[in-house]
Amino acid sequence: MSASVDGSANWTFPANVSVTGRVQASTQPCFFAQLSADDLNQTGNGTNYFLGTNVGMTERFDIGANFSPGPVAGGCFFTAPVTGKYYLHANLRMGGLTAGMSTANMSIVTTAATYSGARNGINGMRDNSNICDMEMSVIADMTAGNTAKVSVQISNATLVANLLGGIFTYFEGYLIG
Repeated sequence: MSASVDGSANWTFPANVSVTGRVQASTQPCFFAQLSADDLNQTGNGTNYFLGTNVGMTERFDIGANFSPGPVAGGCFFTAPVTGKYYLHANLRMGGLTAGMSTANMSIVTTAATYSGARNGINGMRDNSNICDMEMSVIADMTAGNTAKVSVQISNATLVANLLGGIFTYFEGYLIG
């Protein structure tokens, strides 16, 4: 983007930059997808489960068509269209939690790195309906073609933990620079 000064020293800006410097980039990679339906009995016994493996995601928006909503073996994923820094955020609403479930690990996994948010005592974090939300954010350095996806692993019980569908289980991200 560029700005130029005309003969009377007034600034003129491209259509996507305001006088205050606000930039609106209508083709900037950006996505938001939520779990289409409940995904039952996917972890609890130490199984590492990737979001979107058995139940696909519903895209609310996907600027640039860089998100693969699944369902797909290995989980749904975002593919970086250009090299840069990406803000990635996910929230997982977990149900069917039991008193025996002592640890949980949620990760955002990129081609280059795994960003983890381990939690001990998930059994104490569940509400009276045996539900708990887990969320995390990261600014990830991604090269064009790298992928990012979300995993969850809950341990010390049986395979009864569910990912609850709808607006409370989602994955989103955008290029920040």
